[in-house]
Amino acid sequence: MIFFNPSVLFLFLVVPVVVIFLRWREAIYLKRIQLLEPKVTQTELLKWNRRRLILWGTCGILVIVALARPAWGTEIEPVETQGVSIMFVLDVSRSMDAQDVQPSRIERAKLSLQEMFKQLSGNEMGLILFAGSAIVQFPLTTDTLSAADFVKDVSTSSITQQGTNLTNAIRLAMLSLNSASKGKHLIVLLSDGEGHEGDVNLIVKEAAQSDISILTIGYGDTGGSLIPIHNPDGSIIDKTDAAGNRVVSALDETTLKAISDGSEGQYQHAGADGSEVTTLMRSISQYVPETLNRGIQTKPIEHFDIFLALAVALLTLDILLPVRQRTI
Repeated sequence: MIFFNPSVLFLFLVVPVVVIFLRWREAIYLKRIQLLEPKVTQTELLKWNRRRLILWGTCGILVIVALARPAWGTEIEPVETQGVSIMFVLDVSRSMDAQDVQPSRIERAKLSLQEMFKQLSGNEMGLILFAGSAIVQFPLTTDTLSAADFVKDVSTSSITQQGTNLTNAIRLAMLSLNSASKGKHLIVLLSDGEGHEGDVNLIVKEAAQSDISILTIGYGDTGGSLIPIHNPDGSIIDKTDAAGNRVVSALDETTLKAISDGSEGQYQHAGADGSEVTTLMRSISQYVPETLNRGIQTKPIEHFDIFLALAVALLTLDILLPVRQRTI
């Protein structure tokens, strides 16, 4: 036997207090009844009163057990998951360490991802990380809790080959969506768009032809920001180029807008208030959900009704007891 609401069982801790109270109440009532009916012996009175106390006590125990929602045995029921299939593509290039978005572009993007995973529970989602190359962090899944855990350890060190190869990342996302269920397929790109490689327009055209919309979120400032480098000794220096000049990374909104516009998607700039997530969720909710998968699940069978029925039967029995026995 298991209980779906086991916390209610703590009410049994109150039972000793109730017993003490009832015994005190019993002593007072016995004295009153003997004054009114001196011929009635104390043994008879105790018998009548204890019978009713046992009946009400049993009834209270049954109610507590019923409230705890006891269950035993199992039953099989069909289940189906409905939603859309979404591949998230996260930029982990070094430029995402820039701090023109607090605490940094990459950390801000991770917060956005975790919030979206939470709000998109029930949909089919996967995650791709990319810099100079792209990898599938986890494939399409409806397990949003595990998905959120994967994001926690992501950093700009997750991929050693540096660069911003948007083309390969989008192509890998499209390939990953090929295994998805029917229905609307989406790609959500989180990047600063800076220094991209490959023919982005060509891959966006391919996505549009496959009826895949790409929604983009841009992180950073168009004015640019220095890129911090964290040394093994804990010190932080600014990234420099081959000539020793400090590298400034700026948000490339033009590229990100072109990607979303070319695939009938939508572009959002990540703001301090996180409103881009709300807007993106509103856009995704407009797509009609499809059945992603069907299956069966077993679940315990609740039997609280048995205990409630027994409690009602005991209360009915109390009503049917002789009046004298119920006087106490």
